[in-house]
Amino acid sequence: MLLFIYFKYRALKNTVRNLSEAASQKRPFLLNESRFIFLQRLTNEYNGLLEISNQFKNKELEIDSARSQLEAALMNLCESVFLINKDRTICFVNEVSQDWMSGGAHSIVGKSIEDVFRSSELIEFVYALMDGELGLKGQKIVRMQKNETDVFWFEVTGASILEEDSSGSMYILVLHDITQLKRLEGIRQDFVANVSHELRTPVTVIKGFTETLSEDADKLTDALRNKFIEKTHRNVQRLNLLIEDLLILSRLESGCHKEEKQVLDLNLICEEVAENYNLLNKKYIQPIEFLPIEKAAWVLFNKNQCFQILENIVDNAYRYAGVFSKVSIQLDEFMDSSGEYWRCQISDDGIGIPKKYLSRVFERFYRVDPSRSSNSGGTGIGLAIVKHMIQLMGGNVYIESEEGVGTSVIVLFLKNKS
Repeated sequence: MLLFIYFKYRALKNTVRNLSEAASQKRPFLLNESRFIFLQRLTNEYNGLLEISNQFKNKELEIDSARSQLEAALMNLCESVFLINKDRTICFVNEVSQDWMSGGAHSIVGKSIEDVFRSSELIEFVYALMDGELGLKGQKIVRMQKNETDVFWFEVTGASILEEDSSGSMYILVLHDITQLKRLEGIRQDFVANVSHELRTPVTVIKGFTETLSEDADKLTDALRNKFIEKTHRNVQRLNLLIEDLLILSRLESGCHKEEKQVLDLNLICEEVAENYNLLNKKYIQPIEFLPIEKAAWVLFNKNQCFQILENIVDNAYRYAGVFSKVSIQLDEFMDSSGEYWRCQISDDGIGIPKKYLSRVFERFYRVDPSRSSNSGGTGIGLAIVKHMIQLMGGNVYIESEEGVGTSVIVLFLKNKS
C-alpha cells in the first residue's frame, strides 16, 4: 500500500514539475493519461490562460506595429501635425512641425500652444475646437508669423479624438502650407488689375478722340483733326502691342504651344540684331557695338524667339537709357554647376536702375518709372516674356545695374554640343 502511494506521489510530483517548467517557458502543456482529475482540470485551465495570454500578446504586437506605422507616416508627412491634450499642451509633433516652429533646435513637446503658436487666429481656433464650438472637426485659414519678416498662411484642420466615454481629451491639428497659393493668388489679382489698367488707358483715349471726331467733325480744323487721328492711331498700336504680348505670355506660361527649334550661331543672330538697329534707327546717334566670340556659338533655339529676346532687351536699353547712350552686345562663354552656356551681355551707359528695384524688373507690368515707361510706348511685360522664353529653353537671364553708370542684361543660352 505504501509502495502504491509512493509511486502515485512520485508521478504527481513529476507532473507538477513539468507543468511548472512549461509555465516558466510559456508553452502549452500536454498531460498524459492521469487519474488525478484536478490535474487534468489544472492543465486545461493553464492551456486556456496561455492561449489568452498569447492572443493578448499578438494584439499588443499588432497595436505596437500599427502605432509605429502611424508615427512613421505622421513624421514623414509634408504637413505639420500637432497632438494636443485638454490642458492645451503639445503631446506630439512630426518633424515638419518641429523644424518649422523651432528650427529643430529644441523640442516643443510639453509646451503650451500659447508658447509655440505665433498666431492669435490659430490659438483662437484651438480654443473654439476644445470648447465644442466647431463640433468634432473644424477648418480655418490662418496667418502665422515665423519671424520678424516672414509671414506664412496655413489651412488648419482640427479634430477631437474621443475616448470611450465620448469626452474629448485629445485634439489633432494638421497645418497645410498654402503660402505659395496665397502668393500666386496675389499675383493673379495684381495681374488682372494691371491688365485692366493698361487696357483702360488706350481704350479711354481712343473712345474720347473717336467720339470727338464723330460728334464735332465740322468744328475741328484739319490740323486738330489730324492730331486726333494720329493720337488715336498711336493708342490703337499700343493696344495691339499689349494684346500681342499678353497672348505670347499666355502661350509661354501654358506650355501648350511648342516652337520649332533650329541649330543657330549666336554670333550671326547678335550681329544681325545690331545691324538692324544701326540701319533702321537713324535717330540713335551712337550705333550698337557688337563684340563677337572668335568661334561658332551654337545653340538649339527657335530663331524668332531668339531675335525677340535680343531685340526686346536692346529696345529697352535705348528706350530707358536714352538716345545718346552707348549700347553694346558682347558674346562669351560661361560655365557653372548647372551647365555650360553662351553669355550674351547687352549693356548701356544710361541712368541705371536703383538696386532696390533690380529683383522686380522681370515682373509683369512692373515699371521703375511708370510715367516714363508709358510715354515710351512699352507694354510692361517685355522682360517677363524674355525670362519665360529663355528659361523654357534651359537658359537664364539676370540684370546688373548701377545708378549713373549703366545697366547690363545678361542672357545665358544653353550650349548645343551635338
